[in-house]
Amino acid sequence: MKPTALSVPLQFEESRHVPDVESVRRSTDRWRWLLAFTVLVMTALVWGVWAETTTHESRQALSSAARRQGNLSVAVGHYLTRALGNADAVAQYLSEVHSTPGSNFPAQLRERARVNTLLSEALACGEDGSSSSSRGAGEASAFARWCPQWLQEAPARARTFPARLVKSGDLTLVPLLTRAAGTAERPAGVIALLVDVRDLLGLMQDYSIPDETVVLVAGPDGQPRARWHNVDRMKEQRAPEVAVLPQVLAAGTLGQPVTVEGRHILASARRVQAFPLTVFVGTSVPDTLAGPRARSFYYAVACTVATLVIATFAWLLLRLQNQASRTTESLGRARQRLQVLNNALEGKVRARTGELEAALRDLEAFSYSVAHDVRAPIAAIQGFATALEPAVGATGDAKASHYLRRIVANATQMSELTESLLALGKLSRAPVATTRVDVSTMAHEVLAGLREQAPDRPVETRIQDGLTVRGDRVLLRQVLENLLGNAWKFSAARSPAVITVTGREEDGWKTIVIGDNGEGFDSSGATEVFKPFRRMHAAGAFPGTGIGLAMVERILRLHGGRAWIQSSPEKGTSVFIALPVDEGGGVEGDGSAG
Repeated sequence: MKPTALSVPLQFEESRHVPDVESVRRSTDRWRWLLAFTVLVMTALVWGVWAETTTHESRQALSSAARRQGNLSVAVGHYLTRALGNADAVAQYLSEVHSTPGSNFPAQLRERARVNTLLSEALACGEDGSSSSSRGAGEASAFARWCPQWLQEAPARARTFPARLVKSGDLTLVPLLTRAAGTAERPAGVIALLVDVRDLLGLMQDYSIPDETVVLVAGPDGQPRARWHNVDRMKEQRAPEVAVLPQVLAAGTLGQPVTVEGRHILASARRVQAFPLTVFVGTSVPDTLAGPRARSFYYAVACTVATLVIATFAWLLLRLQNQASRTTESLGRARQRLQVLNNALEGKVRARTGELEAALRDLEAFSYSVAHDVRAPIAAIQGFATALEPAVGATGDAKASHYLRRIVANATQMSELTESLLALGKLSRAPVATTRVDVSTMAHEVLAGLREQAPDRPVETRIQDGLTVRGDRVLLRQVLENLLGNAWKFSAARSPAVITVTGREEDGWKTIVIGDNGEGFDSSGATEVFKPFRRMHAAGAFPGTGIGLAMVERILRLHGGRAWIQSSPEKGTSVFIALPVDEGGGVEGDGSAG
């Protein structure tokens, strides 16, 4: 049988597969693209949420401003309807007094102007160029110069008509015009009630609006009749909001942002019932969106931080993946190099195995040569020497007889040594048939055979019952015969001799211990006791060839086991044989002696 260690080719462990370099690179590229796509998607989601949030808040701010404008225009319209209704009642009363003969019209003019706090002044303009003011007969009105224009603008209808604004010093007034019929005493003309713009829109004094907002009351010609602005930046007579009023009314873009002269305005308009007036409310879009835009900036900062965190995390992952990729590539290249070395090593092992097999065949041939060529002359020498013993004994030559006996003894020893060497050589090729072996029973059998050779010798044996191992029954019997034979031999001088066989199992090994109380020796320096021809006693002290322990070591090696000795001079020897644990086998015993 070929040696097991040389018949198995070397192979790498494949349970943990190491991919090749190209597959690692392809996997790395796919992972990088996946990581880049993930980063882009997450960044797009972050900024998409920012855009959606910003747009939603801007829409909410514009919608809230539009609702506020609608409510404001309704409130201003109701206020104007009530104020102009009171002024129209005063104008209608004065018109009746003016057209009634014999009435004291100047007194009534002054009285109405005095009791009505909304009126700054009341003025009657005749078609003949005459005028009468609520200030009194002796005082001239500063607004009398507007009478020709008011006579042309006043409509023929009886309802009060708001004319274009007029100024006197710091005052800006709204003329409310009403036609009046004449009498024999007074010519027909126009009654003008002058109302301060601030009083006409007095409702706005109680409003607090955070955004820049303008409120205009425009006539049918699009010109302002009253105006309120919460910021003093628009001082001109015709502000941009006034210019956009016709566009708003024509296009119907109420509550929608428009651009006038580079300014973004959220515009809305509402007509006043019963009067030819339109309330226009304009709000600055930048002011309205100031809050959402400020929050949008902070949202953008947060999104930028989130983007940086995502990018940093992706960079760290990419760096770790690159390191892992480089490590894997290095392992792949190392595996390839190891595979090349493995292939080369397998070639060398095959070559060396061939050489060893050839050497074993030569050794086997030499063994057969020893068996046939050496044993035959030794047997002949032994036979001739034995045949000469009677003749030499008859001569009475004691020295010759002694020499002849030495020749026979040495020939016999040479024959035994040759047989032992052949047996040792056969062990290298011996097959191992593993079965369950009862060591206790086998030890009893071997010791029984030794007792038959010396029945009168006092020997005490202690064999632990139930000792079992797994191994080759024939080879393990050879081990017990050699070791028990040595114990029997080296304890011959003891009375009584004690031979023990015990066992134990620990750390995955089954250990059998064969002990005796024989001669013993110093085992501290006996490192080569299991080599052939190594003796620890003098050659003539005890019989034997010096091959027994070498055979024991060779048999245990075939079983994957080992052996060692503990001994002291005059205290006996213990030989330990250890076999690996195998399922179905074990070292068991009840501790009884035999």
